[in-house]
Amino acid sequence: MVLKKIDKNYKIFHFDFGIFYFFEDFIIGEMDDGADITFENCRELIYTIKKNYKLNVFGYVSNRINSYSVNPLDYKLINKHLGNLISFAMVCYDNTCQKSIDIEKRFCSRTVKTFNDLDDAIEWTSYYIKRERLIGALKSS
Repeated sequence: MVLKKIDKNYKIFHFDFGIFYFFEDFIIGEMDDGADITFENCRELIYTIKKNYKLNVFGYVSNRINSYSVNPLDYKLINKHLGNLISFAMVCYDNTCQKSIDIEKRFCSRTVKTFNDLDDAIEWTSYYIKRERLIGALKSS
């Protein structure tokens, strides 16, 4: 992972299916090649996310450097367990990946945007999170 435009202060978590970089406002996930991602095998990741982000809103950046499978039906469970996850940025590097994302988007109730550059995805996610926090602050005042 090459990061140009963001703070280098982050935590790294390794799981059986990939590596995750936890920043203040978002997570970057890079799945292992050939991994099969389901809600069941993400329980430890979800626990780690809840422990680190608590009730703070955050975004997820999927840096799809490898080929892997995702059960799109599990997005409903993820949405239920991570109510403070408000955006998905998907970084694709080929047409096969783009086709997979087009299917996954149909099952995700969060804001989803596709990119072909990691820095662009990070920039959009940071902006989106800050904007949503500002809107939330204005509504509560």
